[in-house]
Amino acid sequence: MSSAVTAAYLGPANSYTHQAALALLPSSLTRPTTTLIPYTSIAAAYESRETYAVLPLENTIFGVVQETLGCLLSSEGEGDDEDEDEKKGARWRIVQTFDKRVEHCLVVSSSCSDEQLDKIAWVASHEQALGQCAKFIKQRLPCAQLVKTPSTAQAAEALALLSSRQKLRQQQQQQNDTTTISYPSSSAHPAHPVCSENNGQSADEAEDELEIIPKQLQALPGAAICSEAAVEGLEGLRITRKGVQDVAGEFLVLEACKGTAANSDRS
Repeated sequence: MSSAVTAAYLGPANSYTHQAALALLPSSLTRPTTTLIPYTSIAAAYESRETYAVLPLENTIFGVVQETLGCLLSSEGEGDDEDEDEKKGARWRIVQTFDKRVEHCLVVSSSCSDEQLDKIAWVASHEQALGQCAKFIKQRLPCAQLVKTPSTAQAAEALALLSSRQKLRQQQQQQNDTTTISYPSSSAHPAHPVCSENNGQSADEAEDELEIIPKQLQALPGAAICSEAAVEGLEGLRITRKGVQDVAGEFLVLEACKGTAANSDRS
């Protein structure tokens, strides 16, 4: 029986790296059954034991992605020669690089009009995207605090969650004391009511997602810089600007050396 083929990438779904993996893996590796596995950081994807890993390498404006470079430099013996890699005990070998156009969008809460953009207190995204869009941010959002997130898609997810919570708070304020909140029967006095507007996430997952946004900023209006695809499926968000920076990004495909992938032991 053939081993399962998996590929690690910097998630979550619809991140730029995910889009690169979708475009690249089927054609270059001819593996129609490859399962893409999202990881929350570049380091986590690199340290995974999947068959392949797809990582962002560099772009035309902000240069090399330092976290990826650090991972590559941390493992001696990485290279393009498979036999030499195995002799040196390397974890990965580079099999391909891939260029992809990256178009950033400015995303805000659906309740935020274009006339209210000057009230944006923070902008969240991966540090590469923040650097690529520095000119736009300085011109259009000069007072916004920059918040670095593990990926652009995670910035959008956190903004969507905050937007849904803000909407829920506003509804509760409008209802004032006329709303009765139902609590689980197992707890007569829970710390918090159950909230169903977490964009499909559990309460624990939602709290983990919000950790990337400083607590002192969570109640303030914010924005995210991400791809158009990252907004798909997220409620409470809208794209207010497209093409705030259009750059060429290069992505790296790594293949696990023989015997190092977790699924290499299965046959």
